[in-house]
Amino acid sequence: MLRIIRSNEAISPVIGMALILGIVVTAVGIIYSVEMPKIESAREQAQMENMRSNFLTLQTDIRDLVQSPSTGRVTKMQVEAGSIGAYAAGSKNGTGYVRYIASDNIIAYENGAVFAKYAGNDYAEVISDPIMYVDVDSDTNITHVYIHTIRLNGSKSVAGTGPAEFALRRGPTEPYKDENNVSLTNVPMTNVSFIISSTFYRGWEEYFQEILASTALDEGAGDYNVTSLDENVTISIEGKNHTMEEHDLLLYAVKTEVIIS
Repeated sequence: MLRIIRSNEAISPVIGMALILGIVVTAVGIIYSVEMPKIESAREQAQMENMRSNFLTLQTDIRDLVQSPSTGRVTKMQVEAGSIGAYAAGSKNGTGYVRYIASDNIIAYENGAVFAKYAGNDYAEVISDPIMYVDVDSDTNITHVYIHTIRLNGSKSVAGTGPAEFALRRGPTEPYKDENNVSLTNVPMTNVSFIISSTFYRGWEEYFQEILASTALDEGAGDYNVTSLDENVTISIEGKNHTMEEHDLLLYAVKTEVIIS
């Protein structure tokens, strides 16, 4: 009995197991507290990049649809988390949109443009351009304003994981008209002003500020002004000789309906 009491051999395995268990518990705690958030963040980032690519494909499909004789397209997406939905044009948003939401991240298609909003940003920005641009002919000094509005009709929503398909059909294309019912396609003007109403209004404002500043408009070929108020962005563009009442601005403004289901 005296020999057994004085022996350390009997408690050595117990101490070893306790040490191993402590190391394992500590390692698991470190993984869950440090590495798991990183893994989850990487997973969310990968999903956002995947959805970003999907929305660029959707944009391309709709652009092909409205600019070619084709009457239909099907865009397929794989949703791993979050929710995605198509919302028809309504009173608050005149063109409709397709939007994906996961946590505080958003990818959206609206009026020909793709927007992205990541956690930590206070607004969504344009990551792929709409069918809208402004250009000044250096030879003639004529300002060309091209506005192609895409109006979505129909709705669909998918929540959780799984495939999502959006069937696209082309509706009619028609020119914008003025108060006298005159088409505004290829019309010489001295200036033009239009309003975009959108929940992504700050992205639209930034987009037009950028494209107008990058043209010759800020180098004497004309003038422009972009302002926003209550989710409405007002874009005003003038030709070079607008003070002389010369019609040196050419407007091309049309709208196409796309039915989505």
